[in-house]
Amino acid sequence: MSQTIGAFDINYQNKSQQNNDVYHVIVASFQNEVNAIKKINSLKNLGFIDSKIVKIENSKFIRVSLKSFEDKSDANIFLKENIPTFNGAWILVDSTVSQTTNQPKRSFNSNPTKIAPKPNLKEP
Repeated sequence: MSQTIGAFDINYQNKSQQNNDVYHVIVASFQNEVNAIKKINSLKNLGFIDSKIVKIENSKFIRVSLKSFEDKSDANIFLKENIPTFNGAWILVDSTVSQTTNQPKRSFNSNPTKIAPKPNLKEP
């Protein structure tokens, strides 16, 4: 009986620790939101309709995401396909509290996304 309970506990732990990260392919960073909006508009004119602003709390930079993914490998494939066009592009991992509370994910659109820093869970 204890083996069944142990197996159940392991399965429960795996389900509760699912990866809820969002991967943003970042192509530009600005300190001025007007410049970020101009970049978004130019990207949309090039056909990148999923481009959007990603704001990170406590950061002076406003990031421009070409596209966002829930799967890391999809983000890496997309990055590799577009790196010749966007030299210096990189992936920003969004591991915010709102992403890890099992809330439904919002669809990826051109609305700005604010990312709050993850709280430090270490005890003093």
